[in-house]
Amino acid sequence: MKLASKDICITPDRKGDQETSSVRLASLSCGTSAWDAVPDVNISFHQKEFTTETGTAIHVEQVCAGVTRYTFVIGKQAGVTTVYSLYPGVKFCVNSFDIHRIPVLSSAKRDGLIINYCCEGRCRVELGNGRVVDLEPGQVSIDVDHPVGSFQSSIGHYMGIEIFLDFDMLQEQFPMFFEDLSIQPFALRERFCRVARGTVRQMPKGVLSFSENFYRHVKLPCEYRLILAQCLKGIEYIPHECCAVKRSMLSPAQAMIVRSVESQLTADLSVRTTIESLANEYGISESSLRSYFHNMHGESISSYLKRLRMERAARLLENTDESVGSIALQVGYENQSKFASVFKDFNNISPSEYRRQSRMRLDVQMHLTENQQSVTT
Repeated sequence: MKLASKDICITPDRKGDQETSSVRLASLSCGTSAWDAVPDVNISFHQKEFTTETGTAIHVEQVCAGVTRYTFVIGKQAGVTTVYSLYPGVKFCVNSFDIHRIPVLSSAKRDGLIINYCCEGRCRVELGNGRVVDLEPGQVSIDVDHPVGSFQSSIGHYMGIEIFLDFDMLQEQFPMFFEDLSIQPFALRERFCRVARGTVRQMPKGVLSFSENFYRHVKLPCEYRLILAQCLKGIEYIPHECCAVKRSMLSPAQAMIVRSVESQLTADLSVRTTIESLANEYGISESSLRSYFHNMHGESISSYLKRLRMERAARLLENTDESVGSIALQVGYENQSKFASVFKDFNNISPSEYRRQSRMRLDVQMHLTENQQSVTT
């Protein structure tokens, strides 16, 4: 199923005895998002695949009762979100992404609390009211505004957990599990979101620690109830006086400047633009521009551009027969030797050797595929 020029939001609902998924479309433009009142499209929860017009392939699978897995693929990048419905009004999401951008999976906006804890990598989440939150390992965001737009990772890697608490449903049916452990989600909102709509804090050390298997293997919902309690109690343990709120929130105007600068810098990687000229264009100082950019992306402008140039060069080496000199020019290096030196520093291998090894891997994969096909026939 090919979707028109919009990204996707998937929300579960029940109709009779059959559990289905309602697909809503979220319009994305100029960094904002508005949920459109379009007719729901029902898809079976067992296994479905579809692709957005932006090229994101999404595979939806109901693993077992109360567990739904979403797999996102863009080219060679992939990410997985596994959603566990633990109690009425309580969803626990395990995220494992090696991808730079994916659509946000979010329920309809309701009164509640959204908690996002970063274990590895880095993530940026656009929230309502134009706010942007950046998270680094060990940081947790506690917010009443739902994510909009898209989830982004500047380094293309993120592992973390999300908790969605629907207060309307919790008031109707409060889990006995919460009562037994004295978990008070309403008190968390009063404490952290009473003055502002959200906050970013450093989680106390030792409260949460997960192995990689935590993300790679789907578990039963009951296994995550203790982890849910661990996370919520850990937030309660954040001290009032000395935790010093570590906020990574840019104002809407600052976030818009960074997005505009990012678009200009990445439109043509063969062109080199100075930070001074960009700062003058937006009427801010160079130091402010550097600070805004680092706040949003977790790396400097120069590091960000070098990474994009080297990633682009790697794709060209893998997928084209263009010369190393031609590829160097396309990613902004007039001097082929300088390009080769930077590429080797970044990838621990020369451009020529990278191309040779990537071709060998492709040949091996094609050979294995042919063998598998011959066996099956």
